[in-house]
Amino acid sequence: MTEFEKYEEFYYSGQVEGRGIVTPEQLHDLFSEHSVIYGEFFGHTLDHLNAFPAIDLACGYGNAMHFLKSRGFSDISGVDLDPRQVALAQSVGLPARIGNVFDALGQAEHYGVVSAFDIIEHLSKNDAVTLVQSVHAALRPGGAFIVQCPCADGFCGAHDLCNDLTHRWAPTSITL
Repeated sequence: MTEFEKYEEFYYSGQVEGRGIVTPEQLHDLFSEHSVIYGEFFGHTLDHLNAFPAIDLACGYGNAMHFLKSRGFSDISGVDLDPRQVALAQSVGLPARIGNVFDALGQAEHYGVVSAFDIIEHLSKNDAVTLVQSVHAALRPGGAFIVQCPCADGFCGAHDLCNDLTHRWAPTSITL
């Protein structure tokens, strides 16, 4: 995704207020909640990678960057198209920048961790494949790619797919 379509721009223009996360204090509360969840799901699998750079694609206001920082990652970055969410992440000292996820990955075998929370479902299937291939090339051997997205064959698959105007598809548990 290189830029927003008109309907995406309209939809995302209200996301910061719509989620009710507009202050650094509210953001820290959210980070605390998500850090517990992330830690339970995959935290233990990342600790050996914290000496390597990590990047969060479509970083939003920085949940994954905050989590990685709490796990000892010091070389982290994030990229997102939404300037309001990037500004919120920056307001709490997270290294977020406005940019395109496809341009952000850079050199081959560089990253220990690449995270992509809630982005795959916003891309066309062709762009999703391109993203996965780009991440694969950018990861160091033994690196981790963390993806979160609606799962079409999950219990709430239809709800998760359709609860956001900008979702284009949802993979099943075997397609991604």
